[in-house]
Amino acid sequence: MKVGTDAVLLGAWVELDGAANALDIGTGCGVISLILASRSTSLTITAIDIDSDSTEETRLNFASSKWEHRLMVYNQSLQCFALSPIKKFDLIVSNPPWFINSLRVPGNTRRNNARHNDSLNFPDLIDGSLKLLNDNGRAVFILPSAEGNIFEELAHQKGLYLTRKCLIKSDPKKAPHRWLLEFRLQHPDAVTITELYVHNEDGSFSEAYKTLTGDFYLNFQTR
Repeated sequence: MKVGTDAVLLGAWVELDGAANALDIGTGCGVISLILASRSTSLTITAIDIDSDSTEETRLNFASSKWEHRLMVYNQSLQCFALSPIKKFDLIVSNPPWFINSLRVPGNTRRNNARHNDSLNFPDLIDGSLKLLNDNGRAVFILPSAEGNIFEELAHQKGLYLTRKCLIKSDPKKAPHRWLLEFRLQHPDAVTITELYVHNEDGSFSEAYKTLTGDFYLNFQTR
């Protein structure tokens, strides 16, 4: 599976303070886990994915990295993984499948599973996060704006409360097309809301985007 902007944004935006272990749900090729590992000297990360080819790809990517000893991957669905949790996590991250009622690409099961939420719908994702999150932990997701609104409301109903949100715009003049969402088990006094646009009006990367993600790209510098 290709590395996308969403995964890089999520991996770069997540706060790691106080987190000793993390769970990456639907890891794909493992890029979010690798970004988190590169940002910490001690964080251990468990990655899961229902697709066996993706799991093998992630395993190879982990083995090729210098953080291999802090990374592990399992070919397992969240629903199965959450049935008998061995431990709980300080941090949960996911760039989940979010197409709800859209056409599938014929003959491309891997892409369909990665994009459509048949195998991991929002209620299951929230319920699994609730089972696996430590009392003071954080669960962080990236979703399109419309689906993010649905997810936020459903999470609140189930007892997972929004604490931080970043509205991602492709450029300053456009409406937000992605939401970065951080949740906790405790109801916050206030929600921190920020905005970030990826490109300037001339199509170049914005300074804010380069500052956030520059360590993970080869084609631009943060300064």
